[in-house]
Amino acid sequence: MKVLVVDDSISMANMLVKFLEYKGIRDVDICYDGYGALEKIRRGNYDAYIIDYHLPHISGIELAEEASKKGGIIVIITADKDLRTKKFKVFYKPFKVNDLCNYILSS
Repeated sequence: MKVLVVDDSISMANMLVKFLEYKGIRDVDICYDGYGALEKIRRGNYDAYIIDYHLPHISGIELAEEASKKGGIIVIITADKDLRTKKFKVFYKPFKVNDLCNYILSS
């Protein structure tokens, strides 16, 4: 399984990558900004995307829309309790990283 993690918080992104690796997902790309993520989404083939909602320049929803053209599991992570979408799975911070990983592995 190949996963793209997008979060402008370096510590959050690195923590997610470490936990995915712990769960056995070794093919993980990481991106800390929307523009770089957009390029990776367009060029790559990922099975899953974990995308922070609040990113500079490009919103997580815009990235998720672009990723949905390629297919795969798409998860938005956010502390914004007002975010509602039926199209994408949302994990609200704080969340259990184990729950997020299990969701990806079981989808």
